[in-house]
Amino acid sequence: MKFFKPLPLIAPLPDGTKIHLPKEWFENNDERGIIARLLIDKRYFGSCYRKLNPLFFENNFYKGVVVSMLVDSYKVHPELKRPGDVDVLIIPYTKDSLVFSETMAIEAKVLRSAYTNQNKSPNQFGFSQAEGLWNIGFPYVAVAHFIVSDLSPTHQWRKILQGTVGKNDTINNLKEVYFDDLPLILMARTLGRLSKSSKNQNFGLLSSYLGNIKDKSMFFPDGTRCIKNPLNNEDLIKGLIKYYSENYKCFLNIPKNPPN
Repeated sequence: MKFFKPLPLIAPLPDGTKIHLPKEWFENNDERGIIARLLIDKRYFGSCYRKLNPLFFENNFYKGVVVSMLVDSYKVHPELKRPGDVDVLIIPYTKDSLVFSETMAIEAKVLRSAYTNQNKSPNQFGFSQAEGLWNIGFPYVAVAHFIVSDLSPTHQWRKILQGTVGKNDTINNLKEVYFDDLPLILMARTLGRLSKSSKNQNFGLLSSYLGNIKDKSMFFPDGTRCIKNPLNNEDLIKGLIKYYSENYKCFLNIPKNPPN
């Protein structure tokens, strides 16, 4: 594993920090707004990244990641023409340096589903764009489908037990509630569709429910991990270093173990 000299590392944003983003990103479940929601919610981002790169969390050497979105592909490598941008770019770091040789690129798609159309697929799965990222030499490549939907009719909700976590891993205040399990059904169906359609078994796959249109609820994601790309493109790594050094303020710093 190759490490590079220290580069500027922007400080993590304190909880509660206001981030100003274009209003139109959050209208009609725009893909840009969906990706932004993923990055802003650090704990949910961590849940997604854990599915795609579990070894990162098992290795105490890594202290966190820096993340950016909608990165112009040409600015990273002039021969990378498809996709036109990298939807999510993730670079791990240690105590001393960023580890560009462990960079992950994610191709993201939004699946706008509905109770009456649960079998809907996105217009594109994203595999052809992911193949471009793989062929240029990104160390890890993943395809992520983010699901939004309406609610099921209440007569379709099922009864479950709900409780609160107490001291010493106890569960308190158990009670019966009705639960809409449409998100779980959609995530399982989406991951199955991704797994069946993927021709490159090295791609990580992520199925994530980022909320119904009404209340913006979220559920823990499901997915499969990425396999390391055997292609080592030094020009790509140099391009990533150059891009980061010139645009590091466009990255979010997400520590693996943020201070309480």
